[in-house]
Amino acid sequence: MAEIAPVPDARRSEHSKEDKPQKSLGRKITACALAIVLAVGLVMPICAIWPAPARAEGSPLLHILANGELTIEPKDTIMPAAGLALLLRLVWVEPVRVDGNSMLNTLTSGEVMITTKWNSINNLARFDVVACKFPGRNEIFIKRIIGLPGETMEIRDGELYINGEWVDQPFDLMRDIYDFPSDAYSNKNTVVPPDHYFVMGDNRNNSNDSRNIVIGALPRSMMKGHVRFVIFPFDKIRVISDYSSEER
Repeated sequence: MAEIAPVPDARRSEHSKEDKPQKSLGRKITACALAIVLAVGLVMPICAIWPAPARAEGSPLLHILANGELTIEPKDTIMPAAGLALLLRLVWVEPVRVDGNSMLNTLTSGEVMITTKWNSINNLARFDVVACKFPGRNEIFIKRIIGLPGETMEIRDGELYINGEWVDQPFDLMRDIYDFPSDAYSNKNTVVPPDHYFVMGDNRNNSNDSRNIVIGALPRSMMKGHVRFVIFPFDKIRVISDYSSEER
C-alpha cells in the first residue's frame, strides 16, 4: 500500500461531488428560479443563431407570416440574447469547471458547475461550497467553508472541533489523517480573523487550503461564488446541497 505523505505547501488544483437534497421549500423555489435563469442564459444564445425555418423580407424582430407562423429573426435577436447572457454571467451566475481532486467525493475533475454571485457572497454559511481565489493566484478554486469569522479551528483524529466543541460534517468526506494544527501543516493560526473564512477541500489529505500558511483563512473579497448545480456531464446533473444549520 502506498504511503500517504503530509500535504505540502505546494500549489495544487482543487474540487468536489454531491450531497443530499435540501428539503427547505424556500431553497427549492430558489433552485427552480436559478434553473430558469440558467436555461434562459444558455438557450437564448443558441436560439439566436439557429436558422429560422422561414424568413420574411425586412428586419423586424418578429414577423407574423401570412400562414400564421411566428418566426424570430436570428440577426435581430443575437445581440439582445448575447447581452442578456453576458449580464447574467457578470452579475448573477457563472459556469466553473472542476480541475483536480481536492473536492472528492463531492465534485470530480471535469465536472462543470454553476455558481451564483448576486447576494451569495454576503450570505455565506458553514459548509457552503464556494468558488474562491487564493492570495497571489489568479485561478478559481473550489472549497468548502468550514470556519466562520472569530471561530477557533481544530481537527483531531479526523473530527472537526470549533471553539472546542465537536461539529458533525454530514457530507461525503475523505477524512484527515493529520491533525490541525500540527507539523503536517504550516498554518498554526487557529483563530479565523474577522470577515474571513476557513476553507478546506472534502478530500482532506489531497487539498491545498486554509491549513497552508500561504493561503490561510480567506477574506470575503476572495469569495467569488456559491456553487449551486452540476450541469455537465449530463448524466451527473444535480444540485449541490447546503448542509448549513445557520439561517441565511
